[in-house]
Amino acid sequence: MLMRAIVPWGIGLSAIFLLFPTAVQAQLEGSYLGTSVEDGLPAMLEHPAATPLDLLPEATQLSGTEPLKYQGRLDLEGSAFSLRGNVYLDDEAAAIIPSVTYDISVMERANVYFGGGYAIINGQAQGTEIGDQNGFVLSAGAEAELLPGTIIYGNTQYGINTQADGERPMTFQLGIGRSL
Repeated sequence: MLMRAIVPWGIGLSAIFLLFPTAVQAQLEGSYLGTSVEDGLPAMLEHPAATPLDLLPEATQLSGTEPLKYQGRLDLEGSAFSLRGNVYLDDEAAAIIPSVTYDISVMERANVYFGGGYAIINGQAQGTEIGDQNGFVLSAGAEAELLPGTIIYGNTQYGINTQADGERPMTFQLGIGRSL
């Protein structure tokens, strides 16, 4: 079952690597830290000069009972690859998803990306948006720099084997971040 999910992605990734050699750099350069729009936008509007780390406590206070969603990107300079991390937090569970993505430039200061990672889930009884057990995750998204230092992004993550009952959860996130 796992192989049926991985093989099509492997074929697709191979085709993209052939069409877009790794020498082509992503146009959105640099690293950033962001939070979902519903968590971070009010804090960013209220404190326009704040750094991403300054916003985390305020976004946490604004969220209430909704799960908090954070995303970070570490740009690997000179490469079309990035290291990313997603974090989902709520009162009873947490998920951390480190991943590697391949970034493709679609225009100046904008990329699309796809890749894979591994969800590490704490609080399995309650579960998280991406599932209730550790497992592999595929991801795809887009990101763009709207203003200097302000990044918007959207992504989806698909849990291959992250749900004990065999379902495959999918999450969506629209976020805003600040360059590091």
